[in-house]
Amino acid sequence: SKEFSILSAQPNPFNEGFELSYTSSNNSQTDIQVTDVFGKTVYMITLSSKVVDNKFIMPSNIDLRDGVYFIKLVQNGENRIVKILKQN
Repeated sequence: SKEFSILSAQPNPFNEGFELSYTSSNNSQTDIQVTDVFGKTVYMITLSSKVVDNKFIMPSNIDLRDGVYFIKLVQNGENRIVKILKQN
């Protein structure tokens, strides 16, 4: 089975939205949570196991201030975190 990991979050820094690529260990659902530096959740979504290409595109209409954000992926109780910067 493939290991669960984050491949990339691009562009980084981002201005509008960004695309996240990850590998999935065994076609299980993936929870994605975006938090700011204070730990406040600014966006959350659950992707079904049916996602084929293992990509998540952050909607560009979410109003985020400039600064650092953490994207946490959770799958089968395991989590992976990547840091991303919002910059206009």
